Amino acid sequence: HLLSSIMLNSVAKFKSRNLPSIIDSLNNGIVPKYSFFALAALLVLYRGKDDNKEIVPLNDEANVLNYFKDLWAHGYTSLQLVKKVTKGLFESEVLYKNSKLIASYVDDILKLGTNKALEKLLK
Repeated sequence: HLLSSIMLNSVAKFKSRNLPSIIDSLNNGIVPKYSFFALAALLVLYRGKDDNKEIVPLNDEANVLNYFKDLWAHGYTSLQLVKKVTKGLFESEVLYKNSKLIASYVDDILKLGTNKALEKLLK
């Protein structure tokens, strides 16, 4: 598959497939750091640029694409951005309460690049 095909409606897929697992993990006293990292990577991907600042063609509903375009253009800090997305687009109090951790992964991805940020997480 092309990456753009796999990415089709990624936000809706995350909400329906990943969010329930995150909630289950937290209810069982487990911090799902890999799922939070996946969300951070998704948020960074939706700025429309890869680690090399090259354009990434995004494939999602127009309202989702416009939401992220406006969000990234505004210049929010990672924490502000994560709080807005988790409370707004994802409508998730669980994600919102974990905004600091998710934002730290967003920062790592932006500063180090996705691969090095993932290596840091796995250490």
